[in-house]
Amino acid sequence: MRLNYFIYLFALSVVATLLVSGCSNQPTQPQTNTNQVKPKRIEQKPVSRLPSVAQVKQLLEETPLDNEQLLAFTRQFVIAEDYANANALLYAIAPNLPIEYHSQAKTLLALSSSQQTGIPDDWLDVELESNELNIRRIEKLIQSLNNHGKIWQSLALSASLKEQSAQVHHQIFNQLSPLSDKSLNELHNKYSSLRPHITLVKLTRNWAEDNQKLTNAVVQFKQVYNGHPLVTPLPNELTEAMETIPKKLSDVLILLPLSGRFESTGSAIKQGILAAYYDENSDLSPELNFIDTASSSKEEILEHVNKATAVLGPLLKENVDALLPFFPPNTSHLALNRSNQLEYQKAAAQLPTKQTSFFGLAPEDEAIQLAHHVHQSGYKHPIVVASSAGTTKRMLDAFNASWQQTQQGREEKTPVDVVSFDDIDSLDASLSSALGVAQSEANAKQIDRMTNRILYDQTRSRQDIDAIVVFASPEEMALINPMVEASISPFRQQVVPVYAASRSIGLNQGKNTRRDLENVRFVDAPLLIEKDKWVTTNNTLKQLWPDQTASFNRLFAFGFDAYSLLPKLPILMKLPAYQYSGMSGSLQMSDNNELIRTLPMAKIDNDTVNLIKD
Repeated sequence: MRLNYFIYLFALSVVATLLVSGCSNQPTQPQTNTNQVKPKRIEQKPVSRLPSVAQVKQLLEETPLDNEQLLAFTRQFVIAEDYANANALLYAIAPNLPIEYHSQAKTLLALSSSQQTGIPDDWLDVELESNELNIRRIEKLIQSLNNHGKIWQSLALSASLKEQSAQVHHQIFNQLSPLSDKSLNELHNKYSSLRPHITLVKLTRNWAEDNQKLTNAVVQFKQVYNGHPLVTPLPNELTEAMETIPKKLSDVLILLPLSGRFESTGSAIKQGILAAYYDENSDLSPELNFIDTASSSKEEILEHVNKATAVLGPLLKENVDALLPFFPPNTSHLALNRSNQLEYQKAAAQLPTKQTSFFGLAPEDEAIQLAHHVHQSGYKHPIVVASSAGTTKRMLDAFNASWQQTQQGREEKTPVDVVSFDDIDSLDASLSSALGVAQSEANAKQIDRMTNRILYDQTRSRQDIDAIVVFASPEEMALINPMVEASISPFRQQVVPVYAASRSIGLNQGKNTRRDLENVRFVDAPLLIEKDKWVTTNNTLKQLWPDQTASFNRLFAFGFDAYSLLPKLPILMKLPAYQYSGMSGSLQMSDNNELIRTLPMAKIDNDTVNLIKD
């Protein structure tokens, strides 16, 4: 009865002792940062065997309670996965447990809990002497961090475990591979346990194109980190990359629409391909063979495909899906668009692994990049202004999906407020309503009526909106930005940034139009906004095509990069860490063999386009 009494007593007081004291504190960071102090190790009394109920009952009847021994019994129950008795014992001793034992008791309570969420991370910070319990504690903390969306803290903690296998460290290497250099540097400074993995990502990125230099860099890395699970053995993809011999192309078949509806698009890409071809300046350059997909039948195209060693194209998605299943297994193929995943899966059975890759100017990529940028910049309540047209609708959907992913693990999830419009005439009212300006004006009018006098007041916009993202045409964008500036309250202490994709900015527009785009931040191809890097190319484009639009330049850059990537595809496929810095963006291969573009960002300031550096 004595045991039942203590359990009942705990039910009345546990909120005041454990739960309140634990939940009132903010969860601390996992013990992976070198600047953090590890929790004090609590000395434990060894227990030789699992205690009986009689032993526990006898201890609970003693005065004063032997808290050291009772906690030792609790640890034994947890090790044996007898969570019912572990919880019962913790509940019994909780009301009279001295404060110096609270941290250990909370850790044991967390380990014996069947719940995967709702446990504060700091309940799992105390290091236990039992190696088995300590491993369980860290595993549960890793799981908790993942549930809270703290992915990099979770990886850092996982990397700090000596018991982790080489496979786990290889997975960490792969998860870090897609990150930008800026993000890698931030993690390198924050988490010492991730430094070997980050160093390996950087050296593979720097030397991926030179097989011998990559091999030498890896040899030096293995000497520095001798004995680390990451290098014994090395990740398979890195070993394969060092053994890969660059493929010499003897002929390249290029499939583009050179007539009909998409003639101008195909022609711009062709000019970029030819520019890259002549830029090689090599006697070993392959022979190029252009096929017009608009005037050639499927059978005629496949006849040429069967004779080629490398194929670039086709461009249109329906052609990619139609031709993909019939490509011969020994053909290196870079499609200039993406395929439906279902169609690709059907075709994959007929193609050797990683023979076909996909490269397209997908507008969704820019929307996803903007969503991540807004999130990483600390903004929590963005508004998206989007035209209801087909492409902008796809961008809106991609932004929404990506934003929802960034919200995982947050206690307070903030949905995206969307202002959709069919025409510019309907936008003003919709934007005013979304920003709260209309409500502010209505309030002022109501006060006028109540006081029977004229109220001089400045309308105010919603204070929670901290960023605005626009998906619209350049003409619509030039009207939307002044509307936004007029709607944002001057009483706000912080500037509300306006973001846009490349399709919303007409870089060839005059200065008057650029004034309407003042302070707009946008992403675009490096050829267009990193002009210091591509001076010669830009000068040549102006001389040859002085009246061409920004769209032509983007397609030119796309064609230039597509041809330049052909010999580099084996490395891109084997090394997820490798990033190719091209005219159209920073390119990296995904798990689906899709080249993902990351674009630089610029800001329009005083009628000029200024690159925003990381």
